[in-house]
Amino acid sequence: MKNESVPGYICPEREFFLGLTDPQIKTLYKMICRMRKQKEIKKTDASAVDAAYARLDRVIGVEGVKKEIRSIAAYAKFEREYARRGVETQRMAMHMAFLGGPGTAKTTVARIIPDIFYAEGIIPERKYVEVGKGDMVARYVGHTPGVVKEKFKQADGGVLFVDEAYSLNEGDRGGFGDEAITTLITEMENKRDRVIVILAGYPDRMREFLRSNPGTVSRVSNIITFPGYTADELIAIARLIAEDHCCALGDGVEEKLRVIFTGAMKDPDFGNGRYVRSLVERALRAHAVKFSEKATSTLSEEELFVLDAEDFTPVPAMEDGSKRSVIGF
Repeated sequence: MKNESVPGYICPEREFFLGLTDPQIKTLYKMICRMRKQKEIKKTDASAVDAAYARLDRVIGVEGVKKEIRSIAAYAKFEREYARRGVETQRMAMHMAFLGGPGTAKTTVARIIPDIFYAEGIIPERKYVEVGKGDMVARYVGHTPGVVKEKFKQADGGVLFVDEAYSLNEGDRGGFGDEAITTLITEMENKRDRVIVILAGYPDRMREFLRSNPGTVSRVSNIITFPGYTADELIAIARLIAEDHCCALGDGVEEKLRVIFTGAMKDPDFGNGRYVRSLVERALRAHAVKFSEKATSTLSEEELFVLDAEDFTPVPAMEDGSKRSVIGF
């Protein structure tokens, strides 16, 4: 016997109620099934919440950012409880702006947010749509609003991440960028209960973008700054990336990395996490080349899985991708 009010759920007490026709008993049966199902869902949600926050906690550094995300989620849950108790409040906009240099984990954190907010019951779907200027601006007059609305439709119920949002103001192709911004602002307001928008980019250019578009800044109540990494944090990132490739850092590697990072960080265009990723990937290739003339089956565990200090060399300028338009780390 299947409870129609809870699709797909079969109540364990069905045999007890089988054949009874009293409306009150039927109602009690439905209540028991619903309570059991809700308890089951809460257990699943709690596990999903823990898993989502574990992903966030795994991101190296950005402790202030993590606190901001947690506080936004906490208040959103309070708003939901206010509504459940019949208290009307002016709902706070959930849109955000992520300000940070290249490789400071803006995109990484953005990709985790849908998991957290969905598990917490803040958004109805675990959707995440990532776009740049090329995805928001059409080639013909009058087509841009439709393109922007389509992106909101794709992200309906979830999160829309706009990387390098300030670029909509730059190199405007016949006013198409202005069209995109105007439509973006309108949709952010009209869909505020259905789509959370995250605008991301470099700090100075994002601040200029927000100042030049009052409609945008008035709809973004959460401006979150992603700081550059310290040398210790960069080493931790290198260790994590190496582990993702099933490798460990050998003796003397951390000392060499500190020297490399100290020099690289002086570059105003230093790529932070992107630089580290490029550095470790180059080291992995160098490590493979070092043993390329030996049969892989004859290599020891250490030769296969431990990176040496000699494998690491500074990444040439521009190779870390810090000046390219890259949706990534």
